[in-house]
Amino acid sequence: MIGADGISIAQKLTLKEARENFGYTVEEAANKTGISASRIRKLEKDASSAAIDEFVKLCTYYGTGYNHVYAGDATDVHSARQAVRRTDFHHITLITQLKYRLSELSEIVDTDAMYSRDEISNGIREVFQELHEYEAILLKPFLDNPKNICVGGKAV
Repeated sequence: MIGADGISIAQKLTLKEARENFGYTVEEAANKTGISASRIRKLEKDASSAAIDEFVKLCTYYGTGYNHVYAGDATDVHSARQAVRRTDFHHITLITQLKYRLSELSEIVDTDAMYSRDEISNGIREVFQELHEYEAILLKPFLDNPKNICVGGKAV
């Protein structure tokens, strides 16, 4: 999901994350900003009720640009991040097709005036290895939790 500023909500910080990134306690933030600790705790769960001056004051104290902090319910950020972690096997299929084409290509490569057969072969192997590593990265969420699998963008 994309926020009004064009930045994915999954990429934003919650107010709590912004505070914790700098190692501040709620009490330290309250003392420094003049916003009560109970109010900060409430805003860390749902910043949508924050007055603009409160939100900007907290972001400034945390050393984080206000456009990098989500001004809504913190669960929205967590949900958006979970959606990003899903593995779409359409991408895996494309990678597998590329690997197959590379293996075919490596078998039929003839000598080239510019590059030796070994140089071309080594280059193909490097690309193949990178694709293999990328495939492993895409599969990790599925291997960690089978509920994250989807095909064509739809949960299975």
